[in-house]
Amino acid sequence: MTGRTVLVLGATGKTGRRVVARLRAAGEQVRAASRSADVRFDWAGRSTWPIALSGAAAVYLVVPEEVEPVAPFVEQAVEAGVERFVVLSGRGADTYGDSAFGRSMIAADFDSYVTAAAAAGAWD
Repeated sequence: MTGRTVLVLGATGKTGRRVVARLRAAGEQVRAASRSADVRFDWAGRSTWPIALSGAAAVYLVVPEEVEPVAPFVEQAVEAGVERFVVLSGRGADTYGDSAFGRSMIAADFDSYVTAAAAAGAWD
């Protein structure tokens, strides 16, 4: 991937900051984005998406609690030229019981997002 920008969402969070550090140590070009980073990204603020995505070839994303914006984000990312996605999701969300997070993760159906991105050429 060297020479191509990797967008890391949630870059100031627990996992994001570690991903940023490891990618930079490996010589990758990283765009660190979050609500509090220099490059602003907010799932609820769709106007922040184009700037964060500009020129990115890959995206590391942490799934938001409310997953509704994930599908339109993936569509916009593919249109912007993103070729690869790495997703940290709520593995085991079905064990969270009757919570908003658990219900939204179960309803997300990430397989359909990945299938759609692949059909659009995201991994060609």
